Amino acid sequence: MLNKIYKLINNNFPKVLKFVFFLRYLLLIFFTSLVIFIVTPMFFDYDKRHAVIKSHLEKNYNLKVVKSGSIKFYPFPFARLELNDVVTKLNSSNINVVTKKLIVYPKIVSLYDYKNFDSNKIKLNKNLISSDFFSLKDLYEYILNIEKKLQIRNLNLLIKNYDNILFKLNDISFSNYGYNQNKIKGEVFGKKFKINLKKNPKKIDFKILQTGISISLNFSDNNQFKTIGNIKGKILKARIKSDFMYDQELIKIKNFYFREKNLSFDGKGIILLNPFLEINLDTQIVNFNKKLIKNINLDSVLNFKDIFKKINSNTNFGFKQKRFSRSIIDNLNMKINLAYGRLNIEKSFLISESEFKCKSETNLLEEYPVVIFDCSLSTQDKKKLLKNFDIKYKIKNEPLNLGVKGNLNILNNKINFESIKINKDYTATKEDLNFFKNSFETILFDQNFVNIFDLLKIKSFIDEVS
Repeated sequence: MLNKIYKLINNNFPKVLKFVFFLRYLLLIFFTSLVIFIVTPMFFDYDKRHAVIKSHLEKNYNLKVVKSGSIKFYPFPFARLELNDVVTKLNSSNINVVTKKLIVYPKIVSLYDYKNFDSNKIKLNKNLISSDFFSLKDLYEYILNIEKKLQIRNLNLLIKNYDNILFKLNDISFSNYGYNQNKIKGEVFGKKFKINLKKNPKKIDFKILQTGISISLNFSDNNQFKTIGNIKGKILKARIKSDFMYDQELIKIKNFYFREKNLSFDGKGIILLNPFLEINLDTQIVNFNKKLIKNINLDSVLNFKDIFKKINSNTNFGFKQKRFSRSIIDNLNMKINLAYGRLNIEKSFLISESEFKCKSETNLLEEYPVVIFDCSLSTQDKKKLLKNFDIKYKIKNEPLNLGVKGNLNILNNKINFESIKINKDYTATKEDLNFFKNSFETILFDQNFVNIFDLLKIKSFIDEVS
């Protein structure tokens, strides 16, 4: 039995071995043929086929090639055509895409038959798009409607109004296939953002990661002359919403709504975009927690000098005390004007029928900004006013008229009084002005500018100088 098995193995093994050796030659021939098939397109003249490739991009990807540099073919690791320094235009729009490298992944067979040239996907690397706000919807619709595979990497998007840049989106990436399908990622103001695309081109959901900012834009109308819609979103724990109308000259804001635990306000206004940026807003404060003032860091605010240079704004603030409110201010009106870094503020407010008025101006671009102020107080009942600061006063219905002029260094905690007048019978002498200065800096200005509004400190200061 064993001898029969041994003979069977020895008789059949040479046949199997011969077949394996024969198969090895077939595999070698197949592999060589495949390499030749893939590598041969390296020697084609693609400049002569340029028109076919351009036609393919326009027909299948809605990219009309306006300008391009050299075209090269690379067989490995994946067969691809690389077009350098390409300028394309999105069909049916005025959006130009400047691309450092446009990569086409062709079907290999179609390289040998250019009448039927076809591709699997394309990639656009290192791109720049400069667009006005109107065209954003066209761009959004474009990436929604591309059926063939498309990937965009390292895109910088400039949103402009005429020659003015409104904002920038940097390092944008997008793919309509794979793991990151229909997700737009990038950076804005140095923070990463993400947009999840939806089939409705009139709605854009925008989220800046790790900031608590999420915004939803809804366009109800969009034509050649204007864009109408509304915006809703969250900034940290605050909720915002507003209607808007946009054209190339301005953004009109209506029904603006801001709600947060410590601050609530409503507003409306116009942001002019041409010939320069100017903001005009009317704001009505609904709720305000004075603790917010203590959290203001003036050093951080003054670091934005470059932004202050570019903003021109006129803002009106109004506040009226609600019933059962603990605020000592009955109502407030404030006008703020900012132009080329110079800040002018006019404010008036009532406390127990006592009227306070104050004008101030300062240059925020200076290294140590100085506030020049001219303030006045007029009341018919000094006792009633002082009661708000827990200060006892015996005489009823005694009028008080106070006028104060001077300047204040908000970073060095210094103040200088130019003049102080009380009623018609008192004008502070030089010695008195020095006394008020020392008392103010010791009691009110012992920490920083923000803390001079502390009611306990104000009470101590009044006790000291009265």
